[in-house]
Amino acid sequence: MELLVFLCSNEGRVVPKQEVLQSVWHNRFVSDDTVKASFYQLRKALGDTSQNSRFIETLPKRGYRVLVEPVVLSQTDESPILSNSADALYRKGRSLLSMQPNVATLKQARLYFERASEIRPDYAESMAALASTYIHLVVLAFAPGSELLPRAKALSERAIQIDPRLAGAYFTLGITQLLYDRNLAAAENSFRTVTQLEPNEADVHRWYAKLLSAMGRHEEAISASRSALRVDPLSLIARRGLIEVLLAARRYDETVEEANRFLGMAPHSPEIHLGLAWVYFLKGDQRKAFLSVCEGLRLLGTAPAVLGEAEDAFDRGGMLTVFEWWAKLLEKQVALGQQSIDLVVLYALMGEHDKCLEQLQLAATQFHEVVLWVPTSPLFDSVRSDTRYEAFIRQLGFAV
Repeated sequence: MELLVFLCSNEGRVVPKQEVLQSVWHNRFVSDDTVKASFYQLRKALGDTSQNSRFIETLPKRGYRVLVEPVVLSQTDESPILSNSADALYRKGRSLLSMQPNVATLKQARLYFERASEIRPDYAESMAALASTYIHLVVLAFAPGSELLPRAKALSERAIQIDPRLAGAYFTLGITQLLYDRNLAAAENSFRTVTQLEPNEADVHRWYAKLLSAMGRHEEAISASRSALRVDPLSLIARRGLIEVLLAARRYDETVEEANRFLGMAPHSPEIHLGLAWVYFLKGDQRKAFLSVCEGLRLLGTAPAVLGEAEDAFDRGGMLTVFEWWAKLLEKQVALGQQSIDLVVLYALMGEHDKCLEQLQLAATQFHEVVLWVPTSPLFDSVRSDTRYEAFIRQLGFAV
């Protein structure tokens, strides 16, 4: 917002990059990528692009220029209170959604969007944003999917009725069709519609890749994941999505390569190290698998004495014994009310079919996205030999 206000206050003239740095960042040291990312996010919020600028023009080696004449709003006694208008509430909610999602920001965004929709019942953008908030709450396990996913679907369908060209509504509809209805064909149609309406939206390509991977269309899934990164090269969640689809395609060397690229961008990422342990195990490199487990747990703050127990387990029986030790740690957390999807994978890798299928049944009732990986990921290869596996897949009701 500071960047937008600064540019608008200099409407009509070219503002050099150094002046932008001085006025917006107050001469703090920031990289070129930070500046580029800020302009990218601003253009995205305005529905603008650097190639076909309508609002903000980039002039190579000169600077930036606003292409429209900003209108200064002033309140009068007769005007509505802008801070309580539906548009203002919507903007507040969108601002919160652009942050790293957590339970507090999502609950606050939900309040803003729900209130905006009450003020303007035909506010399609707010409906789609509220649907997106519901989906975030479910995916991050902050709220039950059985309650919020049907609401998200209804909001998406209503928003599309109001505005048939609203890409965000088709996007949230596609996710509900994937996670709640488990209707892969319908979800694919929705995601394709989004890519036609808004081709430069990284999250759409990322979710489309999940869908394609669940259908076993691995080359297309990898291509969709790479499209997400082309749109937003700095997105860690998009890079993580590429790691997941490469693993599902059993391209282990490329999975390791992308994981290391991720760690080069964000070294303090314990979940990537722990995931690498599974990949190295599948590759047959037990030593690297063990080192990855240790590094992941160390980054999580695990005490040295506990890591010593892991080393003893590895010396006794290799990675399967380490997995058993790790699973016991996670079982203690589950007993305290902390759910862990890692436990499902560990049970699968250890061949503990009863426990794995029990946890998968729980994930299915919670509409957790981990069930999308069950049909294709090599992590679940051992479970597929169990006669109950086919019944579980049929129970999921995937309509392809």
